[in-house]
Amino acid sequence: SELVAFAIKEHPEDYSMQQYVYEEQVEAKEFMDKASNSELVAFAIKEHPEDYSMQQYVYEEQLEAKEFMDKAKNSELVAFAIKEHPEDYSMQQYVYEERLES
Repeated sequence: SELVAFAIKEHPEDYSMQQYVYEEQVEAKEFMDKASNSELVAFAIKEHPEDYSMQQYVYEEQLEAKEFMDKAKNSELVAFAIKEHPEDYSMQQYVYEERLES
């Protein structure tokens, strides 16, 4: 399986770490298979094509940042942040907050 191969590649000499990584990957793959926002799923896969755990992390981070940007009140800063990072909600939030503070 791809998950076994990933775990072995990550820790070729350490069987207990292989088991840990394998179980982590199985859990994260199940999460990603059920994730509902296809835009964020695609972004997460693009960022980490072989690592389901990192995909889950990126997906959750992007979802939280998207929710923040959807509620952001300064439309001028929102437009600037989107222009700077059209696909990355985390970076949009970062830019928005940095500009808001300055």
